[in-house]
Amino acid sequence: MSDTTKKFYQAIQRDLDNISNITCKTLSERDFYLPMLKIFLRYFIILSICNVSVALSLHFFSSYHYFRFPSAFSNLIFSNLFFAAGLVLITGQYHAFKLMAGHSLQSMPFINEMYQKFELIFFAIYVLTFTACLSGEGDSSHAISSAKIESIVGSVFMMALYLGFEAKRLILPLLIDLIGKVQNKAKTSLLASLTKDRE
Repeated sequence: MSDTTKKFYQAIQRDLDNISNITCKTLSERDFYLPMLKIFLRYFIILSICNVSVALSLHFFSSYHYFRFPSAFSNLIFSNLFFAAGLVLITGQYHAFKLMAGHSLQSMPFINEMYQKFELIFFAIYVLTFTACLSGEGDSSHAISSAKIESIVGSVFMMALYLGFEAKRLILPLLIDLIGKVQNKAKTSLLASLTKDRE
């Protein structure tokens, strides 16, 4: 076990032992949806940059010649609105957890670092699969859309496999346990607050 992993493990253990003293924020609509909108825009921009970069690279450095404006550009960009929304739904639990209790967790810096590593791996897989799929689709009008769907589905599947292997390690189950306990604490706090307001 590396020093970083050991420190991460110890930080999560301290948070679990100290769960009764962890404070959870009650998020207003603005406090929740504004950060989520920023995350959505971030994913949209990253996906768009990945798609355009791959398509331009194939256009200029291979036999792929379908990249014609404006139709190809709209195909590259428009569907990313839906894909970015899907990624926000998939990762929403982490972001909600971070907004509610990240300020009071000793393990949060390590959790952020791990999440950023997972993000990097996911988008690296996406770029590789998109490049492979787009190269194999040929110069058809549906090439970009088909390649994007295949790539996002393939990337999510491969990332799920990777997380499945990571779950065999000790830290990820502990992290899932911590997230569950923090969310239960947040629900209890919210219900207590609502009950108090009614009284």
